[in-house]
Amino acid sequence: MLCARGAMLIGFGAILLLGYTNCSSSLSPRSGASSSSASACPAADPLLSNPSTIDQVVTLINSLPKPLSIDCFLTTLPKPMQVFAVNNAFSAQPSAGVESPRIFILQSNLSLSVVPTGPGRNFLELGQFVVGGQSVKAEVEFPITANLPADLPYTSLLDTAGSTNCRFCHQREAPIALGFAGPAFVSDVVKPDPFRRVTSFTLRQYALACDSNLEAYRCAMLRAIFISGQGRDTDFP
Repeated sequence: MLCARGAMLIGFGAILLLGYTNCSSSLSPRSGASSSSASACPAADPLLSNPSTIDQVVTLINSLPKPLSIDCFLTTLPKPMQVFAVNNAFSAQPSAGVESPRIFILQSNLSLSVVPTGPGRNFLELGQFVVGGQSVKAEVEFPITANLPADLPYTSLLDTAGSTNCRFCHQREAPIALGFAGPAFVSDVVKPDPFRRVTSFTLRQYALACDSNLEAYRCAMLRAIFISGQGRDTDFP
């Protein structure tokens, strides 16, 4: 899990930087990672393309043709995308500099985060906000080759203790019984550092200048968000 990996940074004196994470479950990008041009991505059912819950994200994913790359999934989300990008190398979904930051896509009471390069690049991290400054955490790994079980975004975060690895970074974790398709846990939201923010204007320039022959995956993700997705800055809830 990415949260478990983030917790290991504590031993290296990085405890103050761990809060900008959600969770994921791989130390390195999988060899099956793929990317597509936005023009080749399938259109989504308009009734499904504005998810406001984790379970609705799964429904949207399952409605799309497979295999499904992460950039093609992103192109189905409402436009203009509302984003908050942060350059934080000590995140559990670490950025690789201002040109490849962690990008939060915010809509309704849902946060979706991605990163264009590095060990977290195949993961869509999800946070569904609830009352009291907390959210339910979940994750989905791409590319997706078959329909997802409804509970997979939740069970992928569970550890042998029956809790999630997110508890190492997000305090006050507790199970939440109703309203979710799997074993869900709620924990504190820790907002990304505004002083590490990378603006949508800057990332749009990187997207336009990106060389797909050299960095196909990164270029596809940036363009899905900041070109076809018309990404614009918003405040983090």
